[in-house]
Amino acid sequence: MNELMKEESRTVVSDDTVLREKKLGINGDAIVVVDDDPNDALLTKRGLTGLGLRNPIRIVLSGRELMSYLEGEGLYRDRLRFPYPTLILLDLHMPEKDGFAVLEWLRDHPVHSGISTVILSGSDELRRVTKAFQLGAKTFFTKPFNPVDLETAARDHGINIKF
Repeated sequence: MNELMKEESRTVVSDDTVLREKKLGINGDAIVVVDDDPNDALLTKRGLTGLGLRNPIRIVLSGRELMSYLEGEGLYRDRLRFPYPTLILLDLHMPEKDGFAVLEWLRDHPVHSGISTVILSGSDELRRVTKAFQLGAKTFFTKPFNPVDLETAARDHGINIKF
């Protein structure tokens, strides 16, 4: 009887996960740029657009806003306007929830942990780079970054972006 209860429990958890994934619109193809500096975020978006990317590109200005985006809260509930991301381009230095807090949050929320995260930072201090990789970042670029490098990183890490 104990084994049966365990199996039923796993089934309920997996059913809940499937329902949650459907609600969140997971399996999207958007790229979300997270940067508290709107000018940097816009420059990144323009650079990506200049590569001819076909993925929708969205900008959020804080780690907290990214969490709302991923959870589909408030205006981010509309997955036609705000599709679920396949890639997050994340600044590390932000007020409130910095990039490290976001990486920890992603790691602690398995439904979102499959999103590829690339760091864009003004600092290439070894301690920060190492910590970003330990928390799950796929790669790390210093600002200003060359968007062409993202194409190489996408191939190297199996990131689903469309050229």
